[in-house]
Amino acid sequence: MRTPQLAAAVALAALLAVGCTDDAPTTTATGAKPRATARPTATPAILPKGDASQPLGQVLGLDGKPAAGVTVRASGATQLTQVVRVPYALTATGLETTTDAKGYFSFDVSDEALNIEAVQTADVKALKLGVPTSTRDLVLQLAYTGSVAGKVAAKGVTNLEGVDVYIPGTSYAAKTDAAGAFSITAVPAGAYTVVGTKQGLGEGRVADVKVESRKAAQAGTIDLSAAIPTVTKVEPANGGPGATVTLTGSNFGAAKGVPFQVTFNGALVVQPKRVDDKSITVTVPPGATSGDLLVTVGGTNGNATPFQVIKSLALSPRPSILVLKTTQAFELKALDTADKPVVQPAVTWTTDATGTLKEGVLTAVTVGTCKVTVTSGSVTDAVTIQIASTAPTVSSLAPNEHFQEPIALVGDATGGVIFCDNAAQAIKRIAPDGGVTTIAGGTPGYLDGPGASAAFANPNGVALGIDGTLYVTEWEGCRVRKITKDGVVSTLAGSKNWPNDHHGYIEGANARFDNPKGVAVDTAGNVYVADWSNHAVRQITPAGVTTTYAGTGTAGDTDGPAATALFTNPAGVAIAPDGSLYVTDAGTGKLKRISRDRKVTTIALGLNKPLGIALNGTLIYVAEAGLNRVVEVGQAGVVNLIAGNGEAGYAEGIKLDARFNEPNDVAMIGPYLGVADRLNHRVRKLVL
Repeated sequence: MRTPQLAAAVALAALLAVGCTDDAPTTTATGAKPRATARPTATPAILPKGDASQPLGQVLGLDGKPAAGVTVRASGATQLTQVVRVPYALTATGLETTTDAKGYFSFDVSDEALNIEAVQTADVKALKLGVPTSTRDLVLQLAYTGSVAGKVAAKGVTNLEGVDVYIPGTSYAAKTDAAGAFSITAVPAGAYTVVGTKQGLGEGRVADVKVESRKAAQAGTIDLSAAIPTVTKVEPANGGPGATVTLTGSNFGAAKGVPFQVTFNGALVVQPKRVDDKSITVTVPPGATSGDLLVTVGGTNGNATPFQVIKSLALSPRPSILVLKTTQAFELKALDTADKPVVQPAVTWTTDATGTLKEGVLTAVTVGTCKVTVTSGSVTDAVTIQIASTAPTVSSLAPNEHFQEPIALVGDATGGVIFCDNAAQAIKRIAPDGGVTTIAGGTPGYLDGPGASAAFANPNGVALGIDGTLYVTEWEGCRVRKITKDGVVSTLAGSKNWPNDHHGYIEGANARFDNPKGVAVDTAGNVYVADWSNHAVRQITPAGVTTTYAGTGTAGDTDGPAATALFTNPAGVAIAPDGSLYVTDAGTGKLKRISRDRKVTTIALGLNKPLGIALNGTLIYVAEAGLNRVVEVGQAGVVNLIAGNGEAGYAEGIKLDARFNEPNDVAMIGPYLGVADRLNHRVRKLVL
């Protein structure tokens, strides 16, 4: 009768001999041949609780007890299954540890699955492939290693020396001799797939090769297949990085699961998708260049297929406006990475609901902003167009007159235009019939008095009070002047010392300004001035007393209470019916609002040197001098182009064709918008 102690000894001996395979062992630790049924059922070790992101396991020695000090190595299983010819070494930095006194080990990894190997000595190991990282009861049973032997064959090839033979997901590999024979040694016990491959000969594999402790497993003959992958169609034949491309052909290796790769002129595609043996879907990789597209299956290269990688897309023309119900045809130019034209570039066209697109032709269907975009992968270009119900026109008032930098303007009650002719040092008026008269000035300097005898130092802003009084700012003179309906000029605020002691930042009756520009007047006769170089908005009472309405005198960009708000070169100012002020801040490219309770908020941003401003109901018009155009700002702060295309020049016609040269101011003149086109030396009329 067998005692419990004897039964345990027999079971332990069987476990040591079997290792981690299910096959019968060669011998037991004592040299006796055990029964085939002698292997006991191992109970998984109870592992400590740990972070769910860390796979935990235990290594058992040849005696079935926890093995301390055993080297345990791991590698990402997902990555290893895609290795073509070069086996992955399980000794990567950071993926190696040593079991503790109880045989436990863990790894801090993010892979979905791991290949884990325990190595006690060169011939005592354990290996488990594709272990999920969520595993908490993995037990690696050490056993003596075995080997794998076999041959490689290839039709019509007599010298088979140098074929790579390996077990995927491990570092176990060998090369064949001239006869094709190979032997992979020191392989942990287990069942494996064995792969043979060589460039130009293709790949072959044998599955379920069982390796037993201290035995040589026979893999048989691995037949290499030299079926050449062939691409017959690439669709599309061009595209930018990130574009999806479908390859159609044959022998792509899907049926046998043969590893493959796709390159664009040498740039490797990450995670190509092989649909079947005849179809592959890839994404053009970043950094790819024009050249040969190549599919490699099992180390065998396919046919080279030319592919152009798109580097840039450019739409033309780039109109700023399109009239409702009309069309605009676009021409698309594409260049590849070698700066060669791409014929029929493969792109996607999109547009907003305000327009429809068909074969590169836009039809305007709704008034508003329309964006036309072309895209190929990450390469894109877009044109933004304003769709208008009618075509606004731009023309010149008094086109035969010679002005000298008209810089600011205002409309009067009879439809006339009053403007500052900056370099002429004069305030002039264009009558509705086109006649031009000088209201005051014409001489540089500083002198109050009747209009013709008065002198100005670069008049820069003009506003009209309800009683017909004109208010004029002087850029160089740093003053605010008044002109009565009779043409008599006086000084409302600012230094009367000329040419000395006129710049400054002082409040009260002896105020100083520094390059005042825009000006506006409310119904009570209070005057508001955009004090450019003092970075503030100033207020002047009818009695001539000056205070700071908003800003601190320091440049910056801060909203909030007027006393702490910061501006940078405020340029234009306008008063809304509710008493709030709108200010263009040239230095920050913003349009700001000062409420009745003197809170500063930003209404629109992204403008390029906004200067003059005009209000028309809920719409705000701004002279954008930095881009030589006039824009409209709606209630939501959306900026729409009204006239000009960003190029400096002079041209009349619809706003699609109009050109300005540093427009400085705008003003509502009855039903149209007047524009002070400074460097074109003209006063323009923009029909809205």
